[in-house]
Amino acid sequence: MSPQLSIQRFNRRANVTLVVFALLRGILRAVPVLLLGFLLISALDHWLEIPYWGRQVLWFLVVVSACGYFLSPFFPFLIFSMKSKAHHLYENKKRKSSSTLRPDELCLALNLSHQKDSPGISSELRVGYLQKVADELDSCSAHWCCPRWSWGRTFTLFLGSLLISGSAWAFFPNHLPLTPRIFFPFGGINLNEYIDISPKNATVPWGGNVEIKVVTKQRSLIKPVLHVKAQNDWYPVEYGKAQKGVQSYVFEGLVEPLHYRVKFKKDWGERYTISPTKPLSVENFQITIRQPDYVGENIIKQTSPEITGLSGSRVTLKANVSLPLKSVRLLFSDGSEEKGNTIKDDGIECRFTLFKKGTYGFRFETKDGSVTEDRERYPLYVIEDQPPTVEMLSPEEDLVVGPSETIPLTFHATDDFGLDKANLIWVGDGKAEKQKKLKTFKRDKENALETFDWDLGAENLKPGSLVRFQIKVLDGNVVTGPGVAETEWRLIEISSFKKGHEAIEEALETWRDKVLELLAEVSTLKSKTEIGETPFDDLTRDFAEATKDSQELEKSLDEIVSAMEEDPLADYEVWLEHRAMSDNFQALNQGAVKKAQAALQTRNKKVASKEMEKISAELERMLALSDELNKVQRARDIRDAGDDLKELGKDLKNQLDAASQNEKGIDPKAMKQIQDLVEKAHKILSEMAQSLQKFPDELPEDFVNQKALKNLEMGKSQDLLSQIQEAMKKGDAKGALELAKQFLDMAEKMRSQITEAHESYLQKDSAEEMANQISKEQEMLESIISKQRDLLSQTQKLESKRLGLVLKKQEKLLQDLAERQQKVVNEVAALLKKPDLEASVKKALTRVQKPVKDTLAEFVNKQIESSPEWLSFVVNHLQQNQNELEKKELKIPEIDSIRKIKEEEKSILEELKKPIEVKDGFSGEEKKMFSGLATKQGELGGETHSLRKNLQLLSQKTANLGVPLIQSLADAQGEMGTAKNQLNGNNSQSAQRAEEAALHHLQSAQNALSQAQQAMGELAGQQMPSGPGGGGRRPRVIFRGKQAGSQGQKVGKVKLPKAEDYRPPKEFREELLESLKEKYPDIYEDIIHKYFKRLSE
Repeated sequence: MSPQLSIQRFNRRANVTLVVFALLRGILRAVPVLLLGFLLISALDHWLEIPYWGRQVLWFLVVVSACGYFLSPFFPFLIFSMKSKAHHLYENKKRKSSSTLRPDELCLALNLSHQKDSPGISSELRVGYLQKVADELDSCSAHWCCPRWSWGRTFTLFLGSLLISGSAWAFFPNHLPLTPRIFFPFGGINLNEYIDISPKNATVPWGGNVEIKVVTKQRSLIKPVLHVKAQNDWYPVEYGKAQKGVQSYVFEGLVEPLHYRVKFKKDWGERYTISPTKPLSVENFQITIRQPDYVGENIIKQTSPEITGLSGSRVTLKANVSLPLKSVRLLFSDGSEEKGNTIKDDGIECRFTLFKKGTYGFRFETKDGSVTEDRERYPLYVIEDQPPTVEMLSPEEDLVVGPSETIPLTFHATDDFGLDKANLIWVGDGKAEKQKKLKTFKRDKENALETFDWDLGAENLKPGSLVRFQIKVLDGNVVTGPGVAETEWRLIEISSFKKGHEAIEEALETWRDKVLELLAEVSTLKSKTEIGETPFDDLTRDFAEATKDSQELEKSLDEIVSAMEEDPLADYEVWLEHRAMSDNFQALNQGAVKKAQAALQTRNKKVASKEMEKISAELERMLALSDELNKVQRARDIRDAGDDLKELGKDLKNQLDAASQNEKGIDPKAMKQIQDLVEKAHKILSEMAQSLQKFPDELPEDFVNQKALKNLEMGKSQDLLSQIQEAMKKGDAKGALELAKQFLDMAEKMRSQITEAHESYLQKDSAEEMANQISKEQEMLESIISKQRDLLSQTQKLESKRLGLVLKKQEKLLQDLAERQQKVVNEVAALLKKPDLEASVKKALTRVQKPVKDTLAEFVNKQIESSPEWLSFVVNHLQQNQNELEKKELKIPEIDSIRKIKEEEKSILEELKKPIEVKDGFSGEEKKMFSGLATKQGELGGETHSLRKNLQLLSQKTANLGVPLIQSLADAQGEMGTAKNQLNGNNSQSAQRAEEAALHHLQSAQNALSQAQQAMGELAGQQMPSGPGGGGRRPRVIFRGKQAGSQGQKVGKVKLPKAEDYRPPKEFREELLESLKEKYPDIYEDIIHKYFKRLSE
């Protein structure tokens, strides 16, 4: 057991012993007080007949005194203090055996045992001191920490009180009675021995009278007094008449319970109650509430008379009565009555419709002709059918969308009794408000989470249009409703994103050209650096310009990535990879670029050339990745063009269908719209054909070589468009419509072929495959980290051995320093004893005498807290005094002694500050262990190198495996090499530091690799085909800013969630439904059913 735990354990034992002894002493002192106190109370009560309050006061004094004596051993709380325990331990141990453990040492040891470390004290010295105190405490008993109480006197008093009280109660039981009056003075007494009360507990008719008689059985000058309870207090009552010891009290017209009791000789008797009873009562209510038909579960049955229901609910009330009736009426608080109620045997049946809040009661006519109105009134509560609530979950903000997009509108609607329907209300370009039905709900649908796909293409909206829309929900209230709820208005701006998309592509092309220029510039500087003919000043100046260009490229790429995020036409992979490139560019500028610049400034040609090589390699990698991603974007553009062509085909067919039904022919406006659609389709087909012909430069080769693209009938499609134009010129709308149908079929086929080709292309070197490869490398990295942790753990054991040797050497050093410091103390004391000592010298020595002694005390106690500070003070003060003496040119014999003391203290201070080194402190077996660890560290360095090479190869395919990851692995490999060399040299301290640094770099690499894997996972999710037929795409949507004006500000690419995204997972819902089969109280059935139903929907 460690010395800290040993000291703390002794302290806990001492505390427990103190508590046990204090409890025992408290009991022995309290019992005599209780016995003698109750003996005194019984004697006084017998001779003086003490009133109840007097007995209570005496009882309270005795109990409080006993509690005081019981707690008296605890009153001096200092007995639990460490100082008190240490003092008593010291005194008791000194009486039993010799002790070197002083009280202040025990206090200090306990404080140190609760501290992890102490400023100025080395851990080795602290542990040694605690071990010394723990060894001393092992020979001590815990009860030695207790005060020396007088146990003999305490036991004598305890036994004496038992003997006295026992004898008194045994020999004088009548004069010293032990009755409840003595031990329980707060309770009443049994007055049946003195008085008789009637009728005690009884019942009387409602409004009847009662006579209470109190008979005194024994003669007494004190008469009993009757008290009744009113307003939570007891009040005396004057008796009506009294004769021969009998007092009579008459109470008339009782309509509520009468509580009474008798007080006699200042004691209270039992409590009694006279209860009035009603002659006619209504009970056993059975109420059926049939709510309006629009409520799902509309029948409620209850047995309580309080009625709660929706307005318009039909109520049937049945109840039993205590007397036979002739008729009954319902009376309502608004003055109305309900007649025609049914009477069957001993029961009644009433029917009415609930409309108003209030109360109801009954008016009865019995068969004997008497009419009684029930004084009880029962509440009527009308539940207000609250209007529904609706929240538009998606979109959450105003949007900018393409003219032919389908936007999912997701909303959540609730109602307290049931929804009816939901409608979409929208207004476009200042036109009249339009309404579209979204959903009609079942009768009892209280909670709905729905998505409606709004096809904007069917609304014939043009770029530049502004559309305001909201969702309106109605409930099924047909009595006072219906209730209506509306979402706030949202705005949709119709826009074409092609111009912004083309601008981003141009910016990326410009950026790649500048990266190529920077690459050439850095390569040239690297060659000049290696050749060495160019002056370093010129190289530094040229590289500063390259650095500036690199920073500008980083800034440009950040802007491009931000623009991509706002561009819904941008491919997700392209945006994700360029975002990673932006991070890599930042890391490159903060790392290799700065290192190369610093190396040139310090004329370190080797390092500068090495860092420039890293810069060139990274620029080449990013340039190649960006070129390939540009081709990926082109492939995505062709896929989107196929989608656009299909939408144009639909619009063209719809326009021609409407024109063919017009008997007056095609009007000019419709002709213009059809011509625009045909021209757009021509343009799309031309751009697709042009892109496919330039595949080496514009598109990925794997995409163009897909079989699905070999049979695209673009020429035939263009011929059909030309034929449609000719038919329109001739006014042949029906012929043009047939051609448009053929074009639509062809466009859908082309779109399907292009989508198939694009998805097949994505499957090769897909993000999912890349994520799997990264996962394998991550497993390898985790293995390296685990091995590095094990190696570090073994090195720490060797370092612990070295620290133990350091501790022993430190103890020896403190012992030597204590001997030297003792000589200094003696010499200072000897100088101060000289009678003719010069005044300034005496003053200086007097000031340093205490710090010198305090330093010695710390050395002796092997604790270093303030010694360095004190020694510095002594040296500085003596040096100052020496300078003053030399300045005054005083020649006194003591100046050499002062100089000697100063030099000695200075030497001790230097020894104290000097780090303790241990040479050759390891055994032969431990040195073999060092060698084995060095071999393992070298192997881990090789594994790290292999992992870095693998990841460098993978980094050619994705920018997410960039500079931070590769550099962290390189740094880890370098630290592993350092650790290996230190282990070979048996240097555990330096090896441990290097191993810890290597582990830190490996963990940084692990974080970077995890982020890369996460990014690949996200990308894999984006590449999954959307929909059973594949080839679907997300809506082209971005947020529209809140600024004033018709255009606003476009901010951020948007993924619009649907209802399924807000619902719990299917497994969770199935688990909830399964849990409904478990047993639960019937009273909670409706609540639980509704709760689980809402969660599972």
